[in-house]
Amino acid sequence: MKTFSIMGVLVGFIFIYSWALVFSVVHHTQKRIDEAVAQEQTRCEQRMVALKARCSVQPLTPQLAQETVQPAQAATQVPSPDVTAQEMAPTATAVASVAFEAQAASRAKYVAGLNSFNHDDYITARQLWLESVQLDPTNVQAQLGLSKVEDLLKE
Repeated sequence: MKTFSIMGVLVGFIFIYSWALVFSVVHHTQKRIDEAVAQEQTRCEQRMVALKARCSVQPLTPQLAQETVQPAQAATQVPSPDVTAQEMAPTATAVASVAFEAQAASRAKYVAGLNSFNHDDYITARQLWLESVQLDPTNVQAQLGLSKVEDLLKE
């Protein structure tokens, strides 16, 4: 009888120790993921600042500044018959700056959404990934994350 009680205590100790070990590994892994997400966010923010500094070298005309700030509205405006095509078309530098800024902002939103997803906050992750796809429709990672989180929310 004494052997059974010692065996029970030993099995209980092994069970508790294994759960503590699993919790420790999961906690350590989540900590590493959080650190990687923070580093990626910092890298994206630094790249965004560098891109803004590089793109803000040339002064923009008021029309190009408006198109840079509001690219979606500028694309939907119907030109008047008096305006020529050259006056309506933004320069290549202005278009490139919008694309770089949108890609960097989209990447930052994706990383923030990934962090929310890893913390099981699926609604916030969905919202951030929607914003990421709106900023850059070519961001495949955000599209995949969005489809994955929408599947999880349907369940």
